[in-house]
Amino acid sequence: REVKKAGVEIRLGTEVNDKIIKDIKPDAVVIATGGNPAIPEIPGLNVKNALTAQDVLADKVKVGQNVVIIGGGQVGCETGYYLASKGKKVVIIEILPRMAGDMGPMTRRRLMDGLRGKQVTLLTNTKCEEVRKDSVIVSAEGQRKTYPMDSVIMAVGYRANDDLFKAFEGKVPELYRIGDSSQPRGIREATQEGYRTGLSL
Repeated sequence: REVKKAGVEIRLGTEVNDKIIKDIKPDAVVIATGGNPAIPEIPGLNVKNALTAQDVLADKVKVGQNVVIIGGGQVGCETGYYLASKGKKVVIIEILPRMAGDMGPMTRRRLMDGLRGKQVTLLTNTKCEEVRKDSVIVSAEGQRKTYPMDSVIMAVGYRANDDLFKAFEGKVPELYRIGDSSQPRGIREATQEGYRTGLSL
C-alpha cells in the first residue's frame, strides 16, 4: 500500500523480456532475480533425483523415510531438524569440520542439541562420493561408508541467477544486479545492497 502511495507502479504476473523493455524504455533496470540452489558435481547426483532444502521446507516435495542431506550449514541443519521432527531418519553430511558454522553461537547450540536429541547422524569432515538409487557413499579420513537413502537433499548453497542480467547487458542505459542474483549471501547484505542501489538511481 505504501509503495503504491509513493507512485510506484506494480505489475504482477509479468515476464520481463526484451519486448517489455522496448515498450517501457526504462532509464535503469535493477535485476534482483535471486539465486538457484546449487547442485554439486557428485557421481549419480542430478537435478532429477536431488531435492532442494527450499522445496522440502515449503512442503513442495515428498520425502522418503531415510534422508541424506548434503550440506551441514544452517539451512541443511534446520532442514534435518524439520524432517527428524516428522519421524524421518536423517543423516547430514558436511565437508567442513563444523556443522552450522554460519550460525550465531547461541542459536547454533540449541539447534545442535535439538539434532542430537532427535538422533540425527552428523558427519563432519566428510565428503559425498557417490549417490546411488537407494544409498549414498561417503568418505572420511580415507574410510568409505554407505548409508541407505530414500531421498537426497541439497543444502550446499545457491548460485547466482544472472540470466536476465546477461540478456539485458548493453540494452539499457543503466543496469544493476543486486542480492543473490549478483552473489549469493545473507538477507542483511541483500537488503543493504538494494538500499544503496536505490539511492544511486
